Amino acid sequence: MDDYRLGLWVAEQAKTLSVKIIEQQAVKLIYFDGTFEIATDKIQYDARAGIVT
Repeated sequence: MDDYRLGLWVAEQAKTLSVKIIEQQAVKLIYFDGTFEIATDKIQYDARAGIVT
């Protein structure tokens, strides 16, 4: 399995666990408490991963 297909598989598995995946959003700020500020919103998450492709 190539990296791209593996990434798609992981994303699908995460979605079945109610993980919210936000794509194509520039992050303006990341706060120490885990809050992300994007152009349209400010959201706090329990866990986060920053993946740049």
